[in-house]
Amino acid sequence: MDIVEESEEFNIKQLVTYTILTWKKMAKNYLKRPSISLSESVYNTNMIFPCFEAMLAMIKRNEHAPYFIPGEGELAAMTVQLKKIGFKADKRKIYKADGIIRSAELGDLEVLVLETAGAFGHDDHAKTSFDNSKGMFTLLAMLKTVADHYKYAFVEEFRKLKLYFVQPSGRQ
Repeated sequence: MDIVEESEEFNIKQLVTYTILTWKKMAKNYLKRPSISLSESVYNTNMIFPCFEAMLAMIKRNEHAPYFIPGEGELAAMTVQLKKIGFKADKRKIYKADGIIRSAELGDLEVLVLETAGAFGHDDHAKTSFDNSKGMFTLLAMLKTVADHYKYAFVEEFRKLKLYFVQPSGRQ
């Protein structure tokens, strides 16, 4: 029992240390030039992407092997579903998200989509609303792709499924 307690204590210490280092890095990035309020790209690169990388580093031993694709990655679920309903593949019309988390052990299925609605502190309600609508369709395409992949799964299993749409916007 002592070994388990020591192991848990060690993991908590690692987590606390890692969290402190991540916050220090983010604080340094916040004060860095150019400011995160300059553009969406700077905000993503200096604040949002490090948060996702830190989150994945904390769960790196997960059996699903999640990994993060930063910056305008193609959402495969949307492309697959559009092809299924008869749309031709056109590189100009593919959906590109600001970031995607995929699960390597589940056939690279997308489980999270990041769509940043502008630079930090910029309140663009029209873009936020539009991105919310895109997020809904994105999640529907992801859900349909998972359902196609696991077509013999029970409905009870799908109730446990969690897919995420993350949208940093404004100052919150």
